[in-house]
Amino acid sequence: MPARPLLIYDGDCRFCRYSVNYARLAAGEAVDFAPFQAVGQDHPQLSIEDFRESIRLVRENQPTVSGAEAAFTTLALGGHQPIWLRLYASLPWFAAFAERLYAWVSRHRDLSMMVSTFLFGETLEPRQMTRTVSWFLTALGLIYLVAFASLAT
Repeated sequence: MPARPLLIYDGDCRFCRYSVNYARLAAGEAVDFAPFQAVGQDHPQLSIEDFRESIRLVRENQPTVSGAEAAFTTLALGGHQPIWLRLYASLPWFAAFAERLYAWVSRHRDLSMMVSTFLFGETLEPRQMTRTVSWFLTALGLIYLVAFASLAT
């Protein structure tokens, strides 16, 4: 078993690679990623069809999870968007909806890829607040400058 959680995905699937690149950036060093074509033989309890059907998150001393739960857990392990895992764990209807949506996307990967690249571009990256923070700090600095300038006069 890996020391870090391992997300196993279909390396032949363009949409899977697209999504895993996002997850890799979001999770950082908290999770390892590997295509099932490279590590599938290390997990004989799972068939090739299991791997082709959905992603699998393998963790030491914990059950393997798949589908939407694996996606939400991976993001939460990296500290990115943990709200989705909390919703999944606490609201059964949300978990059922997320798994159905995941299954639909899994069956329509080419269409999902076309829609995703149209909406988000060729690479999908987690949003970063650096620009917003920069604008906020600049505005705050200007406010302080005006405040101190008014005190000087």
